[in-house]
Amino acid sequence: MTRSVGRNPALDGLRGIAVLLVMLFHFGASLLPGGFLGVDVFFVLSGFLITGLLLKEHRRSGRIKLTAFWGARARRLFPALAVMLIAVALVAASMPALEQQTVFTQGIATLAYVNNWLLIAQDTSYFQQWQTPSPLLHTWSLGVEEQFYLVFPLLVLGLVLVLRRSRLWGAVAMTALALASAAWGWYLANTGASIDRLYFGTDVRVQELLLGAALGFLLSERAGAAPGGAESELDPDPRQGRQPVWLPAAVGTAGLAVVLAMAVLTDARSTYVYRGGMLLLSVAVCAAIWGVTRPGGNRLAAALGWRPLAAVGVISYGLYLWHWPLFVWLSGGRLLNGPEVVAALVLTFAVAVPSYLLIERPIRQRRWNWEFGRTGWVAAVTAPLAVAGALFLLTPDRTQVAVLSGSLDVPAAQPYAADDPRPKVFLVGDSRALYLRSHYPEVPDPDFQLSSQAILGCTLVAGDLQAGSDVSPETGPCDRWRQQWRSDVAALRPDLGLFSIPAQWHSDIRLPDGRVLIWGSPEYEAWLLTQLDETVNALAAGSGRVGIIDDTCNSVYGDSVVARNLNNPDRTQRLNELLREYIAEHPDVAYLDLSSWDCGNTVEETAANARDRKIDGLHYGPAGAVQAWEWLSPQIRAALESNGRRNGA
Repeated sequence: MTRSVGRNPALDGLRGIAVLLVMLFHFGASLLPGGFLGVDVFFVLSGFLITGLLLKEHRRSGRIKLTAFWGARARRLFPALAVMLIAVALVAASMPALEQQTVFTQGIATLAYVNNWLLIAQDTSYFQQWQTPSPLLHTWSLGVEEQFYLVFPLLVLGLVLVLRRSRLWGAVAMTALALASAAWGWYLANTGASIDRLYFGTDVRVQELLLGAALGFLLSERAGAAPGGAESELDPDPRQGRQPVWLPAAVGTAGLAVVLAMAVLTDARSTYVYRGGMLLLSVAVCAAIWGVTRPGGNRLAAALGWRPLAAVGVISYGLYLWHWPLFVWLSGGRLLNGPEVVAALVLTFAVAVPSYLLIERPIRQRRWNWEFGRTGWVAAVTAPLAVAGALFLLTPDRTQVAVLSGSLDVPAAQPYAADDPRPKVFLVGDSRALYLRSHYPEVPDPDFQLSSQAILGCTLVAGDLQAGSDVSPETGPCDRWRQQWRSDVAALRPDLGLFSIPAQWHSDIRLPDGRVLIWGSPEYEAWLLTQLDETVNALAAGSGRVGIIDDTCNSVYGDSVVARNLNNPDRTQRLNELLREYIAEHPDVAYLDLSSWDCGNTVEETAANARDRKIDGLHYGPAGAVQAWEWLSPQIRAALESNGRRNGA
């Protein structure tokens, strides 16, 4: 792989370390629980390099061409992103409706570089996915960077005009803004903001870009020119002789050591990251950058400039773009084992290298003759529209739009085939039931027809979920869904109505009148049994018989209150005890035992079962769902036969 003129291979190597940290974290390397901090390294590098480009242009021409800068950023980022978005849409065309809608909405937000704010608005968790992860989840960071690129040149231009040649004061101004961003993040963290609000928010993450920019101003002041890097020239520092020759390597090594130590010692539960940790990491990255950009060379710069590592940095954008959707497609969101991690890395490189050679480099070097004149403006407008059109055409299934947006009616359940003699079963529940239903067509030689009304995020009766101080309000269509499934049961007249115990019953409930029912309290259990009775009565009104699938065991990633509640085996056991007590008083209701197959005898066995059967510790993947239906089928047949004997009597 050829090296671009003016590139600093040590910074390419630092970029390579950053992308490898992120990839290993996402692929499941247990030794790097803080590998997500690689994105923070990218942010600091971006702020440093972009500042260098802008100051170098001003030094040479006396001005900053904003349209040229934004055009260069578009050439750098958009073409490879567009190809990835279209590929994701093509794969999504064969996915269930819910995943298609997620790809469409997040794809449009990614094109507008605002996916980070969409994820915040949708209360999406980065560290804890209880459903199939979105293949576009990682594009949040592109939104942060592009929002920075849009505003930052104007800020630099203003500082240059006001401060004239004093780059030192520019560094002071950038540092002050970074400290303000860090203080704001600290304030949000201490006033109850969610981790995902802090993680995705541009207002919090901009501290890292700004500290990189401060270093860019500072080195420009010291050298009388733009700082060196992967997209700028490195000019000699006339003051180099005043510092010990060992100092750059020592400072840079210490900074890199802090970055790697944080990647090993930090995890998703480390709230210190949002209370000064980002600032500490940014300072460490700045130290590493300073160490390897000082002229004269040192061992650290030589080590980071090692050609294979620097080559990883050169193609890091393509690696970042492709590694996450490939991981989602290969794994369904579960953590990979050692050989699978190696295979995923190899496949990611196999896609990223052609992306760089055939798309990114030719366009950046203008081999495709895309100048940001009239033709460039036309391309800048039409290309995103074309990709948006492709997303719309390739993800056509809109049947679950109401689940996410609440703007449409909840669609009616799929009717049964009139000429099919098999018994008719109707399934009601939350996202657990949704995933069981979506994989039922994969069951070989199924014994019965299955229709369903299952939805993500709605309880069986009005009420919000509460976990500690966090409240997850119901989405717009929940009331309509509750009405719809009752109407569907009455219209379809199934032979057996099935109810799957929802995962929401592991949490406290905040009722519409403001009362909070604490899990396990007598008030909570009385409320739960009342809701269970109402659900059974609604199913029985239109079904030959009712069966209830008991609560199953979970092994959800993370240590949040919600995760601990879901993973608590005592809660699963107590819910099933209540269910058995209810059925003992209602012999017409069948108990469908899934937990004895799903749960292990130990915590370790339960976790192993979850890894094998569930894509995220909560929802069954294709293989797990098929096994679950095969386990339940004899019990369903027995419930149907029992109903037939009663009707015959």
